[in-house]
Amino acid sequence: MKTDRDEGKASRGAATADKNISLTVNGKRYQLVVGKDVNPDHTLAYTLRETLGYTGTKIACDHGSCGACTVLMDGEAVLSCTMLTVECDGKKITTIEGLENRETGELHPLQQAFINGRGDKARAGRTLLSVCKSLSGYQSNPGSSWKRQVI
Repeated sequence: MKTDRDEGKASRGAATADKNISLTVNGKRYQLVVGKDVNPDHTLAYTLRETLGYTGTKIACDHGSCGACTVLMDGEAVLSCTMLTVECDGKKITTIEGLENRETGELHPLQQAFINGRGDKARAGRTLLSVCKSLSGYQSNPGSSWKRQVI
């Protein structure tokens, strides 16, 4: 028995088959062919992890309530397990791996806090989402006060 949801998936899939989509992840541009590199029903979280190898993005609840899949899309925090990859054409994505300084390789303070074991409070999904939302502000206006608030 087909549902309205099945019909929506079918029509989305038909409209996007063999289409090229472009994503910029952590500063690196990817061209993906729908139907070959990604399926129309692949979530952004799945594509980041399984196709592109960015395993810092976690899939836990797989329906957006835990926040483990949070990434920045064009500077805004989004739940990547609730978005289809085909909906992200032309977007700039930042994962946890993309926070380090590209020139020096120095870890971002948020990454270092998790390594040092001070990220326990931020591991809860809703708190992690808040941290990532704050991070979008940090990227445009870095400062020591932000570091003290998060860490």
